[in-house]
Amino acid sequence: MGDKYILRGEKVWNDLNLISEPDTFGDDDTNKRFSTNLTFGTAGLRGVMGDDVDQINIYTIRLITQGLCNYLKKNKNKDLSVAIAFDSRRNSKTFAMEAARVFCANSIKVFFNKELQPTPVLSYCVRRFGCDAGVMVTASHNPPEYNGYKCYGPDGSQMVDFCTFQICQEIDKISICDGVKVIKESLDNSAFFKILNSKDYEPYVKAVKRQCPNADLLKNTDLSVVYTPLNGCGKYFVSRILSELGVKNFFMVHEQAEPDEDFKSCKIPNPELEEAFNLAVLLAKKENADIIIATDPDSDRLGVKVKSCGKYITVTGNQIAILFLDYLLTFRHKGPPGKGVVFKSITSTPMADTIAQKNFCRVINVLTGFKNIGEKILELEKSGREKDFIFAFEESCGYLLDTHVRDKDGVAAAVVVCEMAAYYKKINMTLIDKINLLYEKYGFFKEKTLNFEFNGENSASKADKVTSEIRNLSKEEFKEEGPISKGRKTMNKARNLSAGDLKKESPIFKVHEAMDRIRNLSAKELKEMGVSEKIDLLSGHLTDLAKCEKTCFLRKQLLDLPKSDVILFLLGGLGRIIVRPSGTEPKLKVYILLGGEVLRDVTDLMDKLKFWIESIILFD
Repeated sequence: MGDKYILRGEKVWNDLNLISEPDTFGDDDTNKRFSTNLTFGTAGLRGVMGDDVDQINIYTIRLITQGLCNYLKKNKNKDLSVAIAFDSRRNSKTFAMEAARVFCANSIKVFFNKELQPTPVLSYCVRRFGCDAGVMVTASHNPPEYNGYKCYGPDGSQMVDFCTFQICQEIDKISICDGVKVIKESLDNSAFFKILNSKDYEPYVKAVKRQCPNADLLKNTDLSVVYTPLNGCGKYFVSRILSELGVKNFFMVHEQAEPDEDFKSCKIPNPELEEAFNLAVLLAKKENADIIIATDPDSDRLGVKVKSCGKYITVTGNQIAILFLDYLLTFRHKGPPGKGVVFKSITSTPMADTIAQKNFCRVINVLTGFKNIGEKILELEKSGREKDFIFAFEESCGYLLDTHVRDKDGVAAAVVVCEMAAYYKKINMTLIDKINLLYEKYGFFKEKTLNFEFNGENSASKADKVTSEIRNLSKEEFKEEGPISKGRKTMNKARNLSAGDLKKESPIFKVHEAMDRIRNLSAKELKEMGVSEKIDLLSGHLTDLAKCEKTCFLRKQLLDLPKSDVILFLLGGLGRIIVRPSGTEPKLKVYILLGGEVLRDVTDLMDKLKFWIESIILFD
């Protein structure tokens, strides 16, 4: 892509503000630059805001939206409608308005959230108003310079790869010069534009309250709660619902209460990170709070800290999930044995499988990305078994406690985790105490996620060359193949450039070189580390090192997963290791998930496996 392109000599981007509108589009290079699309990953489309084709700006937002319009019209010709919402990020509302202008120009009705809203509210609106699609303008917990675009289907779940791939195909056909429809008049004058008001959100509030099996506990509790919305959009719903349910000792982090597009108090507003809790811990110590809760900027994820032995201890995403699962099985799920279903990503704790099995429930493991969970819930609904749903989660602090929405709901999770804390406080326990009791009952489980980031000189220009290779691949190469296979072929192309355009210092090359090293480990080395089975989801190939005669349910479930660049090592009954490239960054992610009867044994094995993985990936 080369140097940045300045339209008509204007300075089109200033400190990440909006692109100026050019007078005309007559330049062939302009058309070329703004006729391509960003890439949908595991959680929608995200990118740095800027003036180029692979960045987020009003032109790429319009292009993506027009592609979505064309996709929707291919599936349904009339009476189309969409819901649109946005978070607290820089330019989010403007990008949402630009998307609305395109939808209205295409005669598609828009239900528009005029104030910033959590992602679960967007999912709820899609379902409530019977929309054909939804758009959430957000980059979740990414740094301030990012923004993004999530597409939702009529069930309120993020669109799966098959759908977003078709949208990308539509985008590729569009020219910025004459392929994008945008209304010029005010949206208020459009018959296709409807602004939602406060009454439209009342059903969502009621749906969240219904998820509390012991809501009356909160009326009389002396539980003390500190909350931070991390300058995002969780403040209104979380504080309102907890107040209406009776929580009196509620304190909000003042510096992070209101939306801040610069996230000055926390540059990476991710509730998985310790730094996101710095200000909240100070307030908690001052108020002697029992629990700290934090939602990310679009309020679909929840982080938790609990006071234990005078310190504020992080409850991991996996541990929160286990607490939810046990609590819901105890107080809410009343279905017959064998009917309940729990959904989780393959990278989440196997302790959930153990708890479900011993409570006569079934666990369905899916690939990373909550859209894959949403797809499975839809299948459950279509088979008339929606009431069998118990719980769904991802280890990265994402939870869904009911089917009122089809994406992670940080608001509902925040409310129910406070109820749980109140319940256990009443019997002189903390959430930490409860998770330790669960370990004693079901076994000791430990999980660790290793992130290996790869950097290199001139990585941007090398990435451009790889992108050029993608564009130049023939249609025959992709015939009858999905986006995952296409992506893998792209990476093979990248590897073949290593002698010239794509040097070995390229981050992309390093990530996939590391994947190859792991993929090609010898059977002898794997056996020495206790690996019983290796499953390569890209090839669908199983390597049975232990010569297991029976096909276990987990193995069958994993082999039935869609093709993906993921490698799994099963460690007999002790756990598993999962390795995959990040979908959005030059990063390799390794998940070590272990369980056993003796805590010391589990801890020692974790240290051993961590050292082994690092020695392979960091090999130079």
